[in-house]
Amino acid sequence: MSKRPAALRVLDAVERLGDRLPDPVFIFLWLIGALVIASIGFAAMGVTVVNPVTGETLVAKSLLAPDNVRTLLTEMARTFTGFAPLGLVLLVMLGAGVAERVGLLADTIRRLVAASPVKLLTPMVLIIGLLSNHAADSGIVVLPPLAAAVFAAAGRHPIAGLACAYAAAIASFAGNPLPGQFDALILGFTEPAARLLDPAWTANLAGNWYFTMTGAVVFTLVGWWVTDKVVEPRLGPWTGARTDAESEDAPVVPKGALSMAGLAALAVIALWAALVLLPGGPLRDTTAQGPAQWTPFFRSLISAFFLLFMLAGCVYGMRTRAIRKDSDVVRLASDSIAAMAPYIVLAFAASHFIAMFSWSNLGAITAIKGAGALRE
Repeated sequence: MSKRPAALRVLDAVERLGDRLPDPVFIFLWLIGALVIASIGFAAMGVTVVNPVTGETLVAKSLLAPDNVRTLLTEMARTFTGFAPLGLVLLVMLGAGVAERVGLLADTIRRLVAASPVKLLTPMVLIIGLLSNHAADSGIVVLPPLAAAVFAAAGRHPIAGLACAYAAAIASFAGNPLPGQFDALILGFTEPAARLLDPAWTANLAGNWYFTMTGAVVFTLVGWWVTDKVVEPRLGPWTGARTDAESEDAPVVPKGALSMAGLAALAVIALWAALVLLPGGPLRDTTAQGPAQWTPFFRSLISAFFLLFMLAGCVYGMRTRAIRKDSDVVRLASDSIAAMAPYIVLAFAASHFIAMFSWSNLGAITAIKGAGALRE
C-alpha cells in the first residue's frame, strides 16, 4: 500500500483535531474559566494601563471580587438579553425563516441559476453563491446540487459546478455584494469590542461593506479561474448525459408568485427610500453633519431586512398556498426561531464571556497594550 502524500496526511490530522474539539458552547465556558484565572493573576500583579481615548487609568480586576460576583449573579438575565447579536440575528431570521420555509428563497436561487448564460455560468454561480448568504440555509442546501445540474446541462462536469457553488456559499460570509444578517451578527461583536475603549463609539450595518464588496470581487475572479483552469481540467471532460437544469423534484410554483414577492420587496425598499429621502424623513438625522446624518438609516437596515423577508415571504406563501391563514405565518415564524435554539444557547455563553472580559478590564488592557506593541 502506497504512502499517502504529505499534504493529505496534514489534512487528515487537521480533520481529526477538528473532530475532537468540544461544542462551541463549552469552548466559551472553558474560555470563561481561563479568563477567571487570568483576572485573578493580573489583579494580583496590579496590571494597569491608561486609556488613550479617555485618559482613564484602567486596573485589572479579579472576576472573583465581590462586586464582579454580585454583578454576575444579579445581572445574568440582563447580560444575556442585552447581548447585541442575539436580538439582531433573531430579528432578521424571523423574517428570513418565513421566506425560506414558504420556498421563496429556494425558488429565487433556482430561477437565477437557470437564467445564467452558458458562457458566464461559472461567475454567475459564484455571484449567486455569494448572495445566497441572505437566503439562510437555502443557499448551501439548494445551490450546490442545482449548480451541478446546470453544469451537466451545459455539457460541463457537474462536480465542478457543485464545488464552485459550495465554495461560493461558504465564502459569502467573508465577501458579499450586499450587507445582510451576517453583518448584523458581526456588528453585534465589533461595536461592544470598540466600546471597551470608547463607550460612545457606534457602528452601522454597512460599515464593513467596502471590505465585503471587495472580497466578493476577488472571490468571483479567483473562483472563476480556479474552477475553469484548475478544477475542471483535473476532473476531465464530462461524458455523462446532459441533464435538464430543472430538477424533477422542484415544486410547481404558481405563475406570478415570484413576481408578486418581488413587488412586495420593492415596496419595502421604496418605503425605506421615502423615510430617508423625503424632507423631515425619520431615518435621516438633519441635526448631524456629513455622513453622521445617515446613521439612523444604517441602524434601521436590520428592521428593513426583517420586513422585506417577512412581507415578500408572506406574499409568496399566500400565492403558493403555503400560507392559508394567519396562524400559518405564526407557525412558520415559530419554526424559524426554534431552529435558532442552538444559537441562543451559544449566545448565553458568549454574552457572559464578553461581559466578564469587560468587568475585569482585561479586554481594554489587552487591546491597548496590543496596539502599543504593534506600534513598536
